[in-house]
Amino acid sequence: MEQYQNQGLTSQQALQNQRRFGLNQLAKKTKKGIFWRFLEKLLNPMIIILLLAALLSFLLGQKSDFLVISIIIAISLTFDVLQEHRAENATEKLKQKIALTTEVLRDGIKQQIPNTDLTIDDIIFLNAGDIVPADALLLETNSLLVDQSALTGESYPKFKNAGTADNLVFMGTIVVSGNAIAKVVQIGQQTQLGQISKKLISKKPATEFEKGLNSFAFLLVKLTFIFAFLLTFTNVLMVQREFVSSLLFVLALAIGFAPELLPMVVTINLAKGALSLSKKGVIVKFLPSIENFGSMDILCTDKTGTLTENRTSLESYQNLEGQPDEKVFFFGYLNSYFHTGFKNPIDEAILAHQKISTSDFEKIGEIPFDFSRKRKSVILKQKNKTYLICKGAPESVLAVSQKLDQKTEKKIKTSLEAMAREGFRTIAVSIKEISNEKQEFSLEDEKNLKLLGIMAFVDPPKAGAQEIVKSLKNSGVAIKILTGDSELVTEHIWKQLSLPEAKIILASKLENLNEEEFSKAVEENDIFARLNPTIKEKIVTTLKKNKHVVGFLGDGINDATSLKAADIGISVNNAVDVAKEAADLILLHKDLKILHTGILEGRRIFANILKYIVMGTSSTFGNMLSLAVSSLFLPFLPMLPVQVLLNDLLYDTSQTLVAQDNVDQELVAKPRKWDVGFIKNYMLSFGVLSSLFDLLTFCLLFVIFKATPPLFRTGWFLESILTQTLIIFSIRTVKVPFWKSRPSRSFAFGLLGIVAFAVLLPHSFLAKDFHFVKLPVLFYPILLLIILCYFLTTEIVKAFFYAKHH
Repeated sequence: MEQYQNQGLTSQQALQNQRRFGLNQLAKKTKKGIFWRFLEKLLNPMIIILLLAALLSFLLGQKSDFLVISIIIAISLTFDVLQEHRAENATEKLKQKIALTTEVLRDGIKQQIPNTDLTIDDIIFLNAGDIVPADALLLETNSLLVDQSALTGESYPKFKNAGTADNLVFMGTIVVSGNAIAKVVQIGQQTQLGQISKKLISKKPATEFEKGLNSFAFLLVKLTFIFAFLLTFTNVLMVQREFVSSLLFVLALAIGFAPELLPMVVTINLAKGALSLSKKGVIVKFLPSIENFGSMDILCTDKTGTLTENRTSLESYQNLEGQPDEKVFFFGYLNSYFHTGFKNPIDEAILAHQKISTSDFEKIGEIPFDFSRKRKSVILKQKNKTYLICKGAPESVLAVSQKLDQKTEKKIKTSLEAMAREGFRTIAVSIKEISNEKQEFSLEDEKNLKLLGIMAFVDPPKAGAQEIVKSLKNSGVAIKILTGDSELVTEHIWKQLSLPEAKIILASKLENLNEEEFSKAVEENDIFARLNPTIKEKIVTTLKKNKHVVGFLGDGINDATSLKAADIGISVNNAVDVAKEAADLILLHKDLKILHTGILEGRRIFANILKYIVMGTSSTFGNMLSLAVSSLFLPFLPMLPVQVLLNDLLYDTSQTLVAQDNVDQELVAKPRKWDVGFIKNYMLSFGVLSSLFDLLTFCLLFVIFKATPPLFRTGWFLESILTQTLIIFSIRTVKVPFWKSRPSRSFAFGLLGIVAFAVLLPHSFLAKDFHFVKLPVLFYPILLLIILCYFLTTEIVKAFFYAKHH
């Protein structure tokens, strides 16, 4: 590094370059200011209709209606915009915790800085697992192998060398193995990747939950316009009411039915969930992925660090006779010390076991590790001798070693199998002396090696893993182990955790199955061993085709494609860059306990969103039905447009409190998926029930109180808002409310506050603006009786409904 010491930038030079060239970031969606958010909301078709209604009221001289409608629009928009703005800011703060960094030479010392702070002429250091942070000129390379598929579509990684025609690395490509020192020549939108960055800012594909929400919202909008058309037709042509007042009434009714606050409620729940998860050690990169987290029914994971402690230690090293041999350790140590790729736990265990002097050796070449060979070699010179030292998976190293006699081969295979059954991971070490004149090395040199012996390692089971795995299973999440390791080692760990006997299948068998057989195999087996990245990804995609919601937990280079393929990609904070970039969620610790906590939080969020949907649709459907039916028989409009809008605003406010509510244990016990059929049946059942009690109130107002239009509208408004708000306490749970399922305090007090506001409204200074009058004292005990009967009837209907639909 010394020769580049003077080439690295100082902090002052870096700052000047950043001012000149900008930050190292691709094109991205511009963060919208408050003003533009308001403008975007105003362009919503439903809001435009409301604004036209307000304008029409003003032109017709109904200034109080104009004022009230305008205020309601302003309150609704302000609430929506501020919540969305807060949610986005919270998400950005969480993302900053997992920002990718690069090792750079600044002020003469190596330091880690965020990728966005890189600038032209920075000297950077690249290692296996890094995502190249900018376009850079290679100054020095050590067996650098780069995957450029994201940029060029090439199927295989490519070797890169300083001082040749192929001496550039590009932003977004992945260092597979080796390392390099490079000088940044282009950043941000000026890079090769930056030229096509517009494609990268397109919205991430919608999750199944988002698709369900959108299709359901679209269904409601269609129903809204059908209702609006029929009501306009009947009110104007059949009942022959005045056109403008009828139109305003129908528009207000349509707005009340449309789910205009649905996106906001979802965002509030997801943002609150993301903040809650961050406190529990889970960082959310993509908000909608939280729902997938809760819906996940299969988790694919490696065993290392999840089922085991991830504290690999070297237990033994022995020669072909099964005897301890320092020579095996010595050459294994040299391979781990000199290779420049990613230092895996086995390398770290060897280097930590015992320090050996390497001053006599000079590295002159390297054949990096790759996942198909499962081995790596270094070429070292010692005085007048040159050695190729190969270390890797026993079957891989044996394949390129000199053929052993039958007795020795059988003895080694028996020993390897015995160690695997006891939970030991093993690697083999082979060497070959080669010509001193040879300068370039390739896979062709990994032949006819002399096998020295076997090294054995152990990674003990993680304390508490057994209980967490059982908890996941009880929560409806099946675990499948996807590993490149031996099936015997993995099975030993499985048994040590006292888990039921596992079904195991090897990659070699999977590769020979047809599509139907493969689909069946991924369902039936628990452990998938000796896998390469391609087979891992195929297992994940096949499980998804089988209608599972699949999570994948990984932290290595070989996990990146599977993380992208999964419904929910989960990585850890100390993972390689490419794994973190591909993931939807980042665990601050690789721990299934944190994962289980996150799953339950995802289900809680889903449950509360579903509460909002079923409560809102059933209530507004009931209201719309009531108003539609009554408007055909009354000699006046049953509610004025401003009263309909106020009812809608108050009820929507009560629904946004759902994010604060408790969730019954049964609702988080198992994965739940979007079910439009269930919601439609719920809307019809409870909406019609709500409408029946509305119509009962309508009869009582006429029969008992001989209500005038203002009295009728006031009484019906109060009954409508009180019944639909208080009934939330019932329909928020499958259980008996208050006794077996208690709402959260903030939720309960919020609902009661809205009820109190509605009761006091006819007696307040606002009554005139909303055309309300004081109600007779007798109306209140009758209203209380109606509410109690409605509550009791709802509980009976609820019992029958869930008996049929659960």
